[in-house]
Amino acid sequence: MVFRKSTKKRIIRSLCFLSFVIVIGILLYYLYLAILIDTRFSGRKWSIPSKVYSDSTLLFPGQQVNRSLLINKLHRLEYRNVARVPESSGEMRIQESSMELYLHDLEMPAKQHRGFPVKIAFRSQEIESIIRRDNGKTLPLLELEPEKIMLFFGPERQQRQLVSIDRVPQNLIQAVLAAEDSRFFEHHGFDFRSILRAIYINIRHGTIRQGGSTLTQQLAKNYFLTPERTLVRKIKELLMALTMEVRYKKQEIFEIYLNEIYLGQKGSVSINGVGEAAFFYFGKPVENLSLAEAATIACLIKSPGLYSPYVSETKCREQRNKVLRDMEKLGYITQQQRDGAVSEPLKTVGFTAYGKKAPYFVDYVSKQLPALYSPNVLSSQGLSIYTTVDMQVQEAAENALERGLARLEKTYPSLRRSNPGRKLQSAIIVMQPKTGYILAMVGGRDYSTTQFNRATQARRQPGSAIKPFVYLTGLDQFTPATILSNEQKTYEVNGKPWKPHGKSSYSGAGIRMRDALAQSDNLATVDLAMKVGLGRIVDTVKAFQFSTP
Repeated sequence: MVFRKSTKKRIIRSLCFLSFVIVIGILLYYLYLAILIDTRFSGRKWSIPSKVYSDSTLLFPGQQVNRSLLINKLHRLEYRNVARVPESSGEMRIQESSMELYLHDLEMPAKQHRGFPVKIAFRSQEIESIIRRDNGKTLPLLELEPEKIMLFFGPERQQRQLVSIDRVPQNLIQAVLAAEDSRFFEHHGFDFRSILRAIYINIRHGTIRQGGSTLTQQLAKNYFLTPERTLVRKIKELLMALTMEVRYKKQEIFEIYLNEIYLGQKGSVSINGVGEAAFFYFGKPVENLSLAEAATIACLIKSPGLYSPYVSETKCREQRNKVLRDMEKLGYITQQQRDGAVSEPLKTVGFTAYGKKAPYFVDYVSKQLPALYSPNVLSSQGLSIYTTVDMQVQEAAENALERGLARLEKTYPSLRRSNPGRKLQSAIIVMQPKTGYILAMVGGRDYSTTQFNRATQARRQPGSAIKPFVYLTGLDQFTPATILSNEQKTYEVNGKPWKPHGKSSYSGAGIRMRDALAQSDNLATVDLAMKVGLGRIVDTVKAFQFSTP
């Protein structure tokens, strides 16, 4: 009897000790999760790629413009054609002698203004007038926003526009709740009722038709865990969801969820968050979404690859309408609102997958940026980097280079090469004389074939471009009126005789220094170079920070 009692006591003590250890373990794991979640949520929650922009574009009455290049630019700026008068940001209507735009908001370091409607009238290829349609005022100058020419992505290659919960329209909040977790504001991270309902529906249909995860569980999985389907991962997801619910308000969790969710693919870049999705699918800020558009974005959460309107309009419309029916059942909208949204056509803005614009110029910029910012900063902190490139000039330069090389190959068939790597090459740099700004840079015929930038990396003889530096050096000893020899002579260079070939462009026996420069006379320039010394000319060139052998 005594033995049984002592055994019973030992068992009870062991169970108590085991329970104590389990409770302590759970508390410690809770603290670990709390620290992990707090650290992530209190720091930088997402990596936002930095953006490189072109210069803005100025339009004014009397300006000569290439209308086709201007229209191409507007398309790159994501303006979309409409058949009516433009009523919202990013819309345009092209007519025979005019162009109507509703401008995007302009946001640059030194200037910001809201978009407004304008009408640009043309006389042939000249801008005749620019008029604000909202107040009838004639504008002396119109500035179009810069183009986005590059994004510095991190390894995730995610793009998002962060939005606060205050900016998200009620229709979108309710659509997401109806589509994913209608009891989100009632449960505490784990909804037993939803799990039972999902099990019942899946058994009845004999396939997985519905999941039981709450929004908080989805956030825990997407934000902290891997997508693997294991019991251990599911337990971690549940514990993380409960920890988040204890430590954060529902509104905070919901805001992070709306900015985190994956909603589609743009080439190799994933579209994350409702802010980015609103622009990707409908070309507008999230606060301007209609009921039908909000339901469309909400319906994508289950499977963007299946329900994306860019993949299947039919499946997307069916899923959108299901979300609208669920919203009506939950009392979020009336039947009349639902019917109106169901009848609304599914209209998206379309997209072009990311590709490098002005690739040689972008490479040139990219090699300079690491001196200012680390790769981690560029790929995570969402910097806006503005450059001087003018994309209309860039497009014109690229076309001119291709046409010029094609013309040479047609005129001289011996220059043609079947091997892409051995084709005739060229380079173009267009600069603004007063500022030195680079307006366009083309470093070769085809960037996909060779990334070697012949404008910045190739070593070439400067030709007559060196002559101003020769004459600049010569002014230290001589005057513009000094007579130079324009006769053929033999000079000694590095201990060896050297005789320049060619004839003088001037018929006289000598030529003044200023005339020799104006006429780019080779023999007179050689005479001056020998008089002042080649070493001194090299020193002058180095003072301008040119590279020399």
